[in-house]
Amino acid sequence: MRIINRKVAVTTTGNDASATGSATLDGLCGFLLDVYFDFGSTCPASTDTTIAYTTQGGNLLVITDSATDVLLAPRQKLVDNANGAIADSYALFPINQALTISLAGSNALAPAVTVYFRIMILD
Repeated sequence: MRIINRKVAVTTTGNDASATGSATLDGLCGFLLDVYFDFGSTCPASTDTTIAYTTQGGNLLVITDSATDVLLAPRQKLVDNANGAIADSYALFPINQALTISLAGSNALAPAVTVYFRIMILD
């Protein structure tokens, strides 16, 4: 087992407060430990950020109306299909496909955000 770091820069195009953009993190298999968002200094507070599985869909993290630099450790709530949610039980998100980082409601910036991923790889 080892921990690796990867970064992805997202460039946005369009009008102020409505520019959009996306980028992809690909080629990794493991578990997402945490994500650091480093937003551009003129990125507006109206920015919405989503990290999602690229091919099978499903959001790992959604941040609404914020361009504040932050370190987050997204977790998935465990669910028992027969009985509903399992109280206070969370797990790391597995990564076995590309992740897409999308921005909306931003200004046109290159980059609008640089996202730093820490991923646990099982060797």
